[in-house]
Amino acid sequence: MRKITFRLLFRIVLILFIVYAAYNLITLQEKLNEKQAEYQTLQEQITEQKLENQRLEENSREELDDEEIASIAREKLGYSLPGERVFIDITGK
Repeated sequence: MRKITFRLLFRIVLILFIVYAAYNLITLQEKLNEKQAEYQTLQEQITEQKLENQRLEENSREELDDEEIASIAREKLGYSLPGERVFIDITGK
């Protein structure tokens, strides 16, 4: 009787352990899949950023002529030439 009770208890504990291990394995596999997808997304972002950095670096090496410099000064910095009148459209159109 004692052997039967011990064997039955051992089998129950063993089955519970296997179920617990299987549950943990499935949960960890799902987390791993999520992290791999996140990693892939980050790798794509890194690639895009490297391409953007390369493009910006190439653009920074190009020399600007006086007309381009004046255009940038007017549009982005709000500068104007001496004696030049600047009209601002306040209608928002």
